Amino acid sequence: MADYVAEIPGENDITMKVGDTLRIHFKNSAKFCIDSGNKDAFDPPLPADKAEPKGWWPNEFGKAAKAIADTTIKYCHADPNAGCKPCKAIENGPGTIKVGTGAK
Repeated sequence: MADYVAEIPGENDITMKVGDTLRIHFKNSAKFCIDSGNKDAFDPPLPADKAEPKGWWPNEFGKAAKAIADTTIKYCHADPNAGCKPCKAIENGPGTIKVGTGAK
């Protein structure tokens, strides 16, 4: 099992396996936007299209989202008061999270 972090802003590409965990580090308040893929491939589901405060998600100490199904998620971020669609090519994004099939 491995643990991964997605930085917002600062999208990055992550390749992981079912059973690995993910945390999202919001450097500023923002929305985590999913352009394609399955947010429910994680437990808890990824916080898609929701404004999140600066800090860590999940925000419970010591918790992380566990990958529970194969998926390829293309993601970006938006201002907390803006809409998510479509993901624009911004700064370092969009990023991709690959789980399972095709993952190394």
